[in-house]
Amino acid sequence: MLEAHDDDGLHHSLAIRRYRPEGVLREVVDPARHYRTLVALDQTTIPAPAPLWFDPDSTVLHGTAFAMRRVPGFVPVPWSPDGRRFLGAHSNGTVSERFVDLLVDIHALDWRSLDFSDAGEASACERTKALIAILGVMYHDHRTRPEPILADAIGWLRNHIPAGDEVTLVHGDYRTGNLVFDNDDIAAILDWEFALPGDPMRDVAWVLSSSNSVDSDLACYLIPPEHFVERYESRSGRRVDWSAVRFWQVYYQVFNAITWVHAEHRLQHGTTRDLRMLRWSYTLPVMRKMVLDALREAAC
Repeated sequence: MLEAHDDDGLHHSLAIRRYRPEGVLREVVDPARHYRTLVALDQTTIPAPAPLWFDPDSTVLHGTAFAMRRVPGFVPVPWSPDGRRFLGAHSNGTVSERFVDLLVDIHALDWRSLDFSDAGEASACERTKALIAILGVMYHDHRTRPEPILADAIGWLRNHIPAGDEVTLVHGDYRTGNLVFDNDDIAAILDWEFALPGDPMRDVAWVLSSSNSVDSDLACYLIPPEHFVERYESRSGRRVDWSAVRFWQVYYQVFNAITWVHAEHRLQHGTTRDLRMLRWSYTLPVMRKMVLDALREAAC
């Protein structure tokens, strides 16, 4: 966060997003695309931080970075005590409804009219195949040991691509930890770095994933899953495809596990000093189990 005054003496509250070269999974994170997405969303009614400037060459902040207008409010860590109390107090209310409605609005955007010039006209199936191919590359490049569970899961994904052909804008990480709350409203949606046109069930699956509820019976600690599905279907006019949901839940667990694998790779090769990656490497067995659990659920 940064507080600044311009030449006219006006006060500005900014947020800076900086991408460190030693971060994980840079194959799927394009800072320029992230910034262009915010520019495109600034033409819509979707609440997202207003983009201000982009620094592509790392000369100012020692890493590719961009600035956004800071959105006042509270971003709860969903699994923290304060976050759970806050979200629990707003479940089954206007905030939980707004949570669903905003996802419907994202999926209703005419993404072709926005600046997604690198998105092309590929089908939903082709876009899904491309995401799985990236998973395979990340797995191959970052593993430090054989990972048979992940290898098998990637193979499963290749053989179970959903048949749906609808393409919408997909946020890619839509959950309560990426929302700014202001009283009884959602003031902004953050972290658009994974946003791309694709299968809308990808977002639905992530909202309903056990990773975003853990020991809570609320999806994203905010809304009963059945209420989320009922409102999403009613507002969007789109039926939830449960086979696609299970596919994308496997995808997300594999993606997360490969993030942990990459963290271990960074540590072993001495290319990071980020202590979070040490914690991730120690919890890699938990991530493998979550992949297995998702595969078992998909097989039911």
